[in-house]
Amino acid sequence: MKEENTKIENIGSLWLSDGTTYSLELGSNLVGRLSGIYKNDVGIDTQDAYLGRQHFVIDVVINKFGYCDYIISDYKSKNGTSVIFAANNMKKVLTPSDKVYLKNGDIISAGKTIFKLRTLNKRIGEIQDNTADSSDKTQIV
Repeated sequence: MKEENTKIENIGSLWLSDGTTYSLELGSNLVGRLSGIYKNDVGIDTQDAYLGRQHFVIDVVINKFGYCDYIISDYKSKNGTSVIFAANNMKKVLTPSDKVYLKNGDIISAGKTIFKLRTLNKRIGEIQDNTADSSDKTQIV
């Protein structure tokens, strides 16, 4: 779960097809259906019962070059997590032990919910007045 003092604005986000965005923070981001019972870092307001309350994790870490890496893993979900890579349109169904690096524009499928990842494309020291790339609002299908 989150550690204090790790909040950096505009580190990246998950986009839904209806335009709703959910911000990511530096560190571990546990993503799942909004719930009053289970704790998650990114609570998705949805009626999708196939999206678990604690479905997948995106770890956002600063690499040695000062850029963010985005690493996804399934969080023991019952209905699985998959990724469609924007670079080659290949699909990867995550196994429980997978840790997969994501890039800007990759599609994440969890339950029946589809997310598009928007990443920070600048070094951490360069983001003070900039935002994650949101110019490409390509529709998620």
